This record gives sequence, C-alpha cells and structure tokens, in this order.
Amino acid sequence: MGGTIELGEPSADALKREFQEEIGADVRIVRYMDVLENIYTLKQQIFHEITLVYEVEFENDHQLDFESFVVTEGSKQTTVKWISLEELSLDETTLYPVGLLDLIHKLPEPVQPKP
Repeated sequence: MGGTIELGEPSADALKREFQEEIGADVRIVRYMDVLENIYTLKQQIFHEITLVYEVEFENDHQLDFESFVVTEGSKQTTVKWISLEELSLDETTLYPVGLLDLIHKLPEPVQPKP
C-alpha cells in the first residue's frame, strides 16, 4: 500500500485518503512517529523519498479480522496481508521504507499480534 501527497494536501489527510481509496477503510491517526529518508535505485534510476510515518487505527475494529486486503490502485489490484513482527524481523523479509521496523519496535506499547 502506498501513495503520494497531492499538491496542497496535508500528509495526515493523504494517509486517510490512501487507506480509503486502496482498501475502503477509514483510519484514525493515533500519532505522528517520525520521518524516514530513503535513497534507492530501481531499474538503474536513482530515487529519493521522504516518508512521514504515523501510527493509525482502523475506525472499524472488524477490519483487523481480515487476513488480507485487496488493494485497488486505478485499474491495478494486488493483495496485502498481515505479517507478524517475527516474520518481519527475518533476514529474508524485506520491509520498506528502510528503518520502519526499528520504529515499530520502539513503540511505547508494542503492537499486539492478532489472536
């Protein structure tokens, strides 16, 4: 999941809009966490992104019951799924942006796994 901020749009509004557009979910922002800067190469082109990281909660807790979500971006559809912190910590698992897992581990109240 992801997206970009539209010109003149506050980042918090963009975050809520992207969740609504991509999986039809309303979220509430718990808090702003940090900013991550990522410089990477894709198809021999250098990219530079700035990611504002927020902790969010679903407005409807029942969405936590879904094991996966269909993400719609224009005419393209992909599937995203919940992954445990243990799996995210494995060497063979890649999480973007770089540094996000460290931020998750620094949360004052660790993220609780699904029952």
